[in-house]
This record gives sequence, C-alpha cells and structure tokens, in this order.
Amino acid sequence: MKFLTTFFLLVLFLSACGPVTPAGTSILPTPVPQEVQDFAYQIVWSPNDSMIALTTNTGLYVYDPKTYKQLAAFEEFDGTTAIFSNSYLVAVNQNGLFVWNLKDFRRLFGKHSSHGTYFQNAAISPDEKTLVTGESKAIRYWS
Repeated sequence: MKFLTTFFLLVLFLSACGPVTPAGTSILPTPVPQEVQDFAYQIVWSPNDSMIALTTNTGLYVYDPKTYKQLAAFEEFDGTTAIFSNSYLVAVNQNGLFVWNLKDFRRLFGKHSSHGTYFQNAAISPDEKTLVTGESKAIRYWS
C-alpha cells in the first residue's frame, strides 16, 4: 500500500495543473504570465523500480521515484516511447531510435528515421543483446 501511495503522489505531483483560472472565465481579469504545463502521457518504470521515465509533449524525462530528483532530461525527444532494460534506456519516436546507458545517460546509439519509415515501438531481449524495433514498414533486429 505504501508503494501505491508513493506512486499516486508522484503522478499527482508530476501532472499537477498549471495556473488556476476562474471557472467560466475566458479572459483573466489582469494580464498574468502564463507558463505551459506539460502532462505525461506515458510513464515507464525501470525493471528494478529505481527510475521512472515520463514521456511528454516537451520531452522525455527520467526521475528517481524515491527522491523525485530529475536524473535526465531529453527535451528533443517529445512524443517518445521509452523502454527500460537493466542497463539501457531506449526511446523511439518519429525522428528515430536512440539508446542510452543508464549509468551516466550517455548516448550509445542513434539511428534517424529514413524517408517514409518511422520507428513506432521497441523491445529489448532479457539478455540485453537484441533490440527489436517495429517500424512503419518492417520489423528490425539490432545487436
């Protein structure tokens, strides 16, 4: 139960609403600087629950769920599908396929989408030696 409570509070914290606007008011009474509030539409846990990746419209963000500290931010990876293994973070989006080492979030591999082919999903084998990508016109295996 403690885990579910912590998870709920993390999700609530990360998806908190932006500035409050009175109901039924289309225009604020005084000019107030507005900031864009982003919501996570995909949340993925690492296999050992030590990290959580949030996919948003403004990027891909990795957090420590115990301290809520941001471990990595990939702002150029908006609209990304993220996959964890024990050692890697994989992200696929309309721009390509990207793999990072979880120790220091150093990018290990990147493959940009070619004309007419877009990466749609990915999976990592349990031994972490094979990566499979689903693309718009094919399934590809990577070593």
